[in-house]
Amino acid sequence: MRWLAAAAVAALAFGGSSSAAPSRSAIATSSASSTLVITGHGYGHGVGMGQWGAYGMASKGMAYDKILGFYYPGTQLGQSPVKSVRVLLGDTAGKVTITSTEPFKVKDATGVVHQIASGQLTTGPSLAVQFDPSAPPQALPGPLTVQPGKAPLSYRKPYRGSIQLQVVGTHLQVVNVLSLDNYVKGVVTGESPRDWPSQWVVSHSRMIACRPQSGSGAS
Repeated sequence: MRWLAAAAVAALAFGGSSSAAPSRSAIATSSASSTLVITGHGYGHGVGMGQWGAYGMASKGMAYDKILGFYYPGTQLGQSPVKSVRVLLGDTAGKVTITSTEPFKVKDATGVVHQIASGQLTTGPSLAVQFDPSAPPQALPGPLTVQPGKAPLSYRKPYRGSIQLQVVGTHLQVVNVLSLDNYVKGVVTGESPRDWPSQWVVSHSRMIACRPQSGSGAS
């Protein structure tokens, strides 16, 4: 973008003159003094359905399937075969803490289920969990699947579904595992103001069901 801005300014500087081309020194001086640096960014990744564009179409009464057809030409709407999604919430060499306002469970790789009566689990890449305050932490075979009780699990904030703790190299990854419907519920409510047109909300939900899942947004 920097060289485009410089070229545009240079063109404005010399485009109105009908005389011979300026000297090499004049071009160098003008180019050096007219360089513009523009920084900044907008929201999103710029690929797929533009939210404000879809909002404008929905405000004009266009139905969700027409909105999606405009942004994704040559595609067809259908039932998604995907029933659950995995969302990476964290990747750290340190410890993580999973909490809940109610007791929950953690299942290790062998299928053994452990009760977390305290409502809090802290572990690191060693997957050592302290079940008894008077006993040393117990290393569990991973990956670990943290299953909610009567209340959602929280990792920095509440999430629907379960949370998997898996070791990759020397890091511990925190992965939210939940149904596609619950994922859509979390993302749509987080990305769409409640006063936006319903057709935008529906089209956004259909679009989310088809895109790759990464990052957060499953709360």
